Amino acid sequence: MQSLRDRAPLIRGIITKKDCRVLLMKIECYISMGCGSEPELRKNLADAVREASPGAEVLIRRVSDEEAARMGIKGSPSVFIDGVDMQPAEMEGFG
Repeated sequence: MQSLRDRAPLIRGIITKKDCRVLLMKIECYISMGCGSEPELRKNLADAVREASPGAEVLIRRVSDEEAARMGIKGSPSVFIDGVDMQPAEMEGFG
């Protein structure tokens, strides 16, 4: 899975130093109870947010397999930026 840090240039293209508008992102991350990638996710998020959108709202939440299924979350961790899932649709692997 491509990390959020790798996707930062895509995000950075939205916000430039010349741009006088303030665009704030909402980043939601969902992690299964047994997933060990939280430390790496937090580091990648911190790097990407610092570079691309310092005012971004970030939510990191642990969810059970049942919650993930109800929410339609396919993998762990799952990252949504402004409601868009950053994981390709064909990939699965929650748990």
